[in-house]
Amino acid sequence: MEDMMAEYGPACEKLGFPHDTDAWRNCVLRLGTSENAQRYPVMTTCYRTPGMLHCDSF
Repeated sequence: MEDMMAEYGPACEKLGFPHDTDAWRNCVLRLGTSENAQRYPVMTTCYRTPGMLHCDSF
């Protein structure tokens, strides 16, 4: 978390979020999560059998 705060904190402050507030922390988490999702995309495959739906995410 401290790495994310150091990396994304200044960007969140430039976006207008006051440092060390809940809104600022939420911004840091959003930016870190979205970048993580771009780096490590997830593929989901689903198949259906009678009476059941099964999905796997990789």
